[in-house]
Amino acid sequence: MRTDFIHIDNIDEIDTTKASVYDLNKRYMDSNGTMYGLRFNRSKRKVEVIRILRTSNDRAQMIHHRIREKRKQQMVEEAELGDIPITEPSYDSPAEEPPTSEREEILSEIDNYDETSEYDSNKEETENSTSGVELNTIQSELKTFNPDNFIKDIFKTISTHKDRFNGIINNIHNSKMITHEDREISNWLEDTHRSLEIDGFQKIEDIISVYREINEYPRPISFYITHIDPRCRDILNQLQTDKRKYHYILLYEMDQHLKHVYKKLYNFTDTFQKIIDEIEMNMASKINAIARQNLNDAKFTLETTVKEIKEVLTQLTTLEQYIKTESNFIQQ
Repeated sequence: MRTDFIHIDNIDEIDTTKASVYDLNKRYMDSNGTMYGLRFNRSKRKVEVIRILRTSNDRAQMIHHRIREKRKQQMVEEAELGDIPITEPSYDSPAEEPPTSEREEILSEIDNYDETSEYDSNKEETENSTSGVELNTIQSELKTFNPDNFIKDIFKTISTHKDRFNGIINNIHNSKMITHEDREISNWLEDTHRSLEIDGFQKIEDIISVYREINEYPRPISFYITHIDPRCRDILNQLQTDKRKYHYILLYEMDQHLKHVYKKLYNFTDTFQKIIDEIEMNMASKINAIARQNLNDAKFTLETTVKEIKEVLTQLTTLEQYIKTESNFIQQ
């Protein structure tokens, strides 16, 4: 969906002192057409104004990659050099020029961008297109990819991620930073927990039920074939035995269900991070040592879980390509 902008005369009209985490998705445009957004600076514990550069999807992904690599390198240098100032990095193109002031940082804004999460904006759907580099990687992985082992392994992984989310929620509660008096953020946390139970944990149980159903007491093939996409349906119809057809249906169903639930889980990590940011931003003076430890534990678990979820989503892309490759099921 397209971004709606709040029109302003100049950047000074954006009052960050009144902003909260709820405002981080807002976008502004001044009289010169310059675009701005908000971000929460975790190290300074405050909301900052950032300048946005509108660019193409391919260009945006390249810039995101370079920014991440630059920040990663800076973290390494900081760890090695301690208090020694970091040398200012060089910039190869106008799109990567350094910030023009302490209140501005260049980011990328994609046409038809949905700002709900980084995953939504950069990796949303892989069914119809994959970049050349990704395609070569997937094709290489397909040679050794075993879909049955992957599905068995992912059931162990998904159980671990369920426990992780419960741990994150417990850490936030154990910090004792959110009370019933903090109605807004308390309701936010409870609503997120409830949605996680329904759209996350219950969906995981549904996936396990579908897996058992197809393996142990499958419905007629005609039932499943109605909601298989045309390309995969064509492969399925060429298979000679019911055993092979049910195996193909199992792979297809697991890919569809797992991809859906893991995209949901990724978005929940983003929501929990925003809740923690809200606590740290608005309740900084009340955070004691115990609360700090619980919040740090929650953030560490989130960071680890996000990395693993991204890996699972990449593997699911490989599974999808495996399913859509006719030669994996039909000898030519």
